[in-house]
Order: sequence, then C-alpha cells, then structure tokens
Amino acid sequence: HEDKIDQKVHRVFDSCEEISGPLDGPNRIHCSDQTIEASVVCDTRPPLIPTTTLKQQFWGVTIKCPKSHGFTSPMLMDFDVTPVADQALTFIYVIPLTETTLLVEATTFAYNILPVTAYELCVSDWLSMRLDRFPTIVKSDEEHGVLPMGRVLPQAGARLHCGMSGGTARMSTGYSFLGIQRQTRYLAEALTTGKTPETRIPYSRRAQWMDRIFLEVARRNPRSLIDPFMKMASALDGDDFAKFMNDQGGLIPCVKTILAAPKQPFIRALGTMARACTNQPL
Repeated sequence: HEDKIDQKVHRVFDSCEEISGPLDGPNRIHCSDQTIEASVVCDTRPPLIPTTTLKQQFWGVTIKCPKSHGFTSPMLMDFDVTPVADQALTFIYVIPLTETTLLVEATTFAYNILPVTAYELCVSDWLSMRLDRFPTIVKSDEEHGVLPMGRVLPQAGARLHCGMSGGTARMSTGYSFLGIQRQTRYLAEALTTGKTPETRIPYSRRAQWMDRIFLEVARRNPRSLIDPFMKMASALDGDDFAKFMNDQGGLIPCVKTILAAPKQPFIRALGTMARACTNQPL
C-alpha cells in the first residue's frame, strides 16, 4: 500500500513558508527549496490567537515520589492552588502513572500568555501541600502548550483549514482531539467521493451557542467559572458531563448541564449577548 501512497502524495520534509493560489487554479506550497502545486491543500498550520481570545495554557511534569503517593484515580480540577496570575482561573489536575509516579499539570484560563516559571511555582506549592515528602520533579518529562478558547485567525493563503485553524478546538474547553477526528473523517469522505472539501466546524450549532454563553460568563473574570464548574461536577455523573463536553448524546446532556449549573451568571450573559445583537448596525 505504501507504493500506491507514494504515487499520489507529496511528502514534504521542509518548512512551509507560504501557501498561495488563485481561486480557480492550483494551490502552491512555497518552501525554502521548492514550490509544490496541488489541487487540494489542507492547511494544518497553527493559527494566530487574538489577544481578545481566552486561552487555556498548561504546564505539566512527571513527579517521582519516594514512596506510594496514595492517588488511586485521577484528580481533574483542584482549585485550591497558588494562582498563576490575578484574575486567571488556575487549577491542578493529577494522573497517577504508577504507585510512585504522577503527572501533575497546572492549567490557567487567562487572556495573557504567562511565564512557565509561574506554573512551576504553582506545581511546587501544590506538592508541598499535598505530599508529606517533597518528590523529585523530572524536568525532562514535561509538556506545555496554549489552546484557544474562542476565535482564531487562520494563517493566510490556504482555502481549506484543518485542526486548530479549522475550528476543531471546542471553545468552552480548548480541547480539540475529538474535533480533529470528526473533521478528518469528513475530509476523507469528501476526498474519496470526489466532492470539494470545505472547512467545517465539527460541533453542532447548539454546542457553539452554549460555548458563546460560557465565554461571556468568563469574559470579565475567568475565576467566576469556579462556582459553575464545582456545581456541575457535583450534580452530573461523569458520562453525562463527558457527553456534554464532547457534544454527544443530543439534547439530553445539554438539558442536564443547564439544570445543574447556577442560573444567574448565564442569564446575565444571555442578556449581555442579546443587547449586543440589538445594538449592532443593520
């Protein structure tokens, strides 16, 4: 099968400097040492994230404990942590890897990109509070990144975008793995059936509308989301909450989530959004 793939696919091992092409002509991928023409180019370059877009920034590291750490299941959101920045929502989540090894990750919802040193301090303070003996932090086993929670700007030139620039990040969470799976299945089906593929957001209009309300609640102060998160987590079982976050299961998970969430912040957000729409010029 690899021989057949080689006949149809260009493998480019150089960085892409620019993508261009007229609307009625082939796409051109400009690299430092060559230019490649293709009838379809799926642009997966990371997008630009505006300063007005809320960002989920994280830093995680492997922790080796001198004895059993005592965690038997993951801890998803611990808000009792040293804040990474003022007005930012900060939490720790923990995944036990072995009896003596943990993945500990600090995450913030904030508008500004924050220094890694602030995350390192947050994790160190949390470890000092939670473990009776300070463990070894394995700096070689670390991960960090920034996920958009809102509008992104695809890089110029391409007509078809996939991944973050194609809207696969769920605005209310920043996570995109399931969105990428949905989007690539659609693109593969379009290409194999001879259809012209287009950039398609892999979430329902209902989910996008609820995400906009969520982001309006977070707009002035991301820390205001702590109370909704805690109430929804205590009122919903894991399956319903996961279905809501992944835009699965239709309307029922959405209704359950709405009933579990505190009403006032979201009602105010709806009012703000309605006034903004009313004030827009025709």
